[in-house]
Amino acid sequence: MDGVAYAVCSTASSTSAKVVDSGNDLNFKLINGAKIAVKFTYGISSGSSTLQVGNTSPKVMKYNGALLSPGMIAANQVCEFVYDSTDNA
Repeated sequence: MDGVAYAVCSTASSTSAKVVDSGNDLNFKLINGAKIAVKFTYGISSGSSTLQVGNTSPKVMKYNGALLSPGMIAANQVCEFVYDSTDNA
């Protein structure tokens, strides 16, 4: 996959299952190394959050291999994620 996809997550901060719509023209797929930048409208206030992009399956969000802690992502923050197909957690 070339480049970095971009999407906005408007899921409430207290909801751990985050969902973004990558749009029909993006056609985002979970392949090793796929990148997406996500703007979180409301941030994250719950631990062990997952991210689902379009029709992909939800994946646990991590930072440097560790689960995200509540408050690690603030409202209106943009974060880049890289899919690692070897990490099944």
